[in-house]
Amino acid sequence: MSKERLNLIGWIAIFNAVIMLPIIILSLLPGIESGPKIILIILFNINFFAFIIVFSSLKKLLSTKFSFSLVNNLITSLILITIISTIINEFQFILPEYKVQGGTINALFSLIYGVIFIVFSIKIRRLKENLYGLLKPISYSIMIAGFCYGSIILIPIGFLASSVYNIILGMLFMRASEHYEEIVT
Repeated sequence: MSKERLNLIGWIAIFNAVIMLPIIILSLLPGIESGPKIILIILFNINFFAFIIVFSSLKKLLSTKFSFSLVNNLITSLILITIISTIINEFQFILPEYKVQGGTINALFSLIYGVIFIVFSIKIRRLKENLYGLLKPISYSIMIAGFCYGSIILIPIGFLASSVYNIILGMLFMRASEHYEEIVT
């Protein structure tokens, strides 16, 4: 990854944190109309692509710079669950008659997502490097998000925790770009 790409991924992560706030607000509105519903779909899709970019890049950064591949399968699982969950959410918006079935499936995915996040946060603590001083904040914020997603009832708080870990991941990528020479060699 180039210095510019690392910096860009950092900004994508921070942008993803910022768009979580309107997602939280719009998600909590009862019976949203078609206008806000379209905005919510757009924001979910932006969040979806940003998540994939950030976590795929995190996987690559951990493997190349830190020679740490213990969480690779977990990151791949998180990406796959995010893809499936996003597809289900899209169908729920398009075909509201499947909202109950989709909601049940999303609750199951949220539980699985939460467990994977918690396991990820525990395993990443095994990293010998401190990720430019951000290992503990990344680990704890991802663990909190995982707990909230896994509990299902605390999903809105999980979205807030996701904003926190996205900001911290953004800082990680920006710090990695500052230490680019170390990554190349």
